[in-house]
Parts: sequence; structure tokens; C-alpha cells
Amino acid sequence: MKTSTATLMAFLGGAVAGAAVALLFTTEKGAEARQALTSTFNKEFDRLSNKIDHLVHPGKKDEPKSNKK
Repeated sequence: MKTSTATLMAFLGGAVAGAAVALLFTTEKGAEARQALTSTFNKEFDRLSNKIDHLVHPGKKDEPKSNKK
């Protein structure tokens, strides 16, 4: 296995393990924890998608955000 693939798999494994531990020790109720996790994931996914899009298409303007909540 290539070093970069092994590193990526180790990172993802650590992220999953950390998320599992965080969920086990959280003080929030299940529904609240899932909502907070989903919200954070969506924000970070959008942020990362925008960064990747700017790397792939450097001259592209940002699209207006939808009013979706």
C-alpha cells in the first residue's frame, strides 16, 4: 500500500474513533447531538467543497447561497 493511502486510512480511522468517543461521552441528548453533528458536518463539507472548487476553477465566482436551512 502506498504511504499516502496508508496515511489517509489512518487519519480516517482516527477521525471515526474520535467521533465515536465524543458521542459516547457527550452530555447532549441523542437527537441534539445528531443535529449538532449534522450541522457541523454540512458547514465543513460546504467549506471544503468551496476550497476544492476554487483550486479546480480559480477564476470562478462564488454562487449565491440558497435560503435553505
